[in-house]
Amino acid sequence: MSVRSLLSAIIVTWNSQRYIVGCLRSLAAEAKRRPMELFLIDNASTDGTLQVASEILTHSPFEAIHVIRLRRNHGTTRSRNLAFRKAAGEHVLVLDSDTELLPGAIEALITSAREPRVGIVGPRLISPDGSTQAASKRFPTMRTKLLKILGGTLLHGLAEADELYSRSIYDGDRSYEVDYCISATWLVNTVAMKEVGLLDERIFYAPEDVDYCLRMWMHGWRVLYNPIAHVIHHTQRMSYRSISIMASHAWGLLYYFYKHRYFGLVIHFIDASAREVVKKVPLCDGGLVGPTGVAVSRLTGRVTGLCAGTRDRWYGRGNSLMVTTQAQATARHEAQ
Repeated sequence: MSVRSLLSAIIVTWNSQRYIVGCLRSLAAEAKRRPMELFLIDNASTDGTLQVASEILTHSPFEAIHVIRLRRNHGTTRSRNLAFRKAAGEHVLVLDSDTELLPGAIEALITSAREPRVGIVGPRLISPDGSTQAASKRFPTMRTKLLKILGGTLLHGLAEADELYSRSIYDGDRSYEVDYCISATWLVNTVAMKEVGLLDERIFYAPEDVDYCLRMWMHGWRVLYNPIAHVIHHTQRMSYRSISIMASHAWGLLYYFYKHRYFGLVIHFIDASAREVVKKVPLCDGGLVGPTGVAVSRLTGRVTGLCAGTRDRWYGRGNSLMVTTQAQATARHEAQ
């Protein structure tokens, strides 16, 4: 029988008394089957989270338990990074406090993580009623977020069509390459983590998972979704519970768009759209007709010239990394 390598588990809590019991008990059951160290980082809870956790951990089977108490709420990125820096395992299991591992989940995740160049693996997240959540998605676009902000059943449906994969992937029986997995549960390859770096602490709460998975892809590491691994997720939708968290989420999203040059993609889109205008105007012997043609030609030239200069400032040399990444992702999904 081979010796199982150490697994580092990270749980961040913030007033998590309601859920932490189920999370820790499910993790402790797995710790009986493999060597595991636990990092519990508490963001200044005031509801008795640490007292409840302490009672459960008193006689737990973990190889080591590291409890880090913070004086205020530092969100997800800084808190998890404290543990990432100290983790000694071959893989790091990131868990939200409102998750519960089901039997076999860790083994399935580790099996996928040992495939070539896999940086992150996410499981199938299941609601308490048994339904499957959208635990992996396509990279967000400004169009998608705008549709969600505008609201309405039709626009929300268009946004979901943009970002969600087919139901056959979420309910599948094998691993799939995806743009990103939400960080309610991640298994992270520590070799990849050391190469890519830690979570971006300029993001307080979200979309740290989108940013980190994108960085994995940018460094040549794959992100997999494994629906064979099952984890119960009591979705809390933190952004809807607090105005301050909602604001930090919005800021994080704007920062993410700026960081990865999404605004440069808007310039690219305007540029392409201006060129497409020519196709909408009547042609005569291959040329534009009359004054309309002259006006459109001048407008198109000015817009594309402006966009070229702006694009150079945004992109620098070569194409936007996001353009390349999304093109690769599109080809990957079509192949699947």
